[in-house]
Amino acid sequence: MDYKYIEQLLERYWECETSVEEERILRSFFSQSDIPCHLQTYAPLFRYQETSANEGLSDEWKNRVAVLAEKESDNTLRVTAKRISLRRSLSPLFKAAAMIAMIVSVGVAVEHASTYNMPAAETPRTPMVNTYVRTNQVQNIMEQAAQSIDAIRTAQADTIRQSLPLMISEED
Repeated sequence: MDYKYIEQLLERYWECETSVEEERILRSFFSQSDIPCHLQTYAPLFRYQETSANEGLSDEWKNRVAVLAEKESDNTLRVTAKRISLRRSLSPLFKAAAMIAMIVSVGVAVEHASTYNMPAAETPRTPMVNTYVRTNQVQNIMEQAAQSIDAIRTAQADTIRQSLPLMISEED
């Protein structure tokens, strides 16, 4: 008997090019008892697919899941207010201010090092004026940073003061 069609289907099956109908043909072919010797190696695969398709979850498993779902639905959720200290709520601002100060310090140090190592012909004629201007710029930047940090602190403090009565009323 010529099994060329089955062999072609197997080749297409391994290439993932078979349709559902063709796979059904392969499963029905390999479920027979009369299979040629050279195709016997594929029979366990298709027989397993046929038997595993009918398997499902056991009734015991379904009952255990149902019991767990009931226990979960019986538990009531309790929500409690979490107290946050002022120091903890402002810590991101302190970190941001420290980072800004570090960046400005590194920038000033790099700028100072680059002008300090210039050859004599390239040095500015009025180093005191340039230093004074740079110092004023750094001082202005630091003042602006301090003002913005103070504004953020004030806004957060107001928010905390407004939420304090809500936290106290939730505890009662």
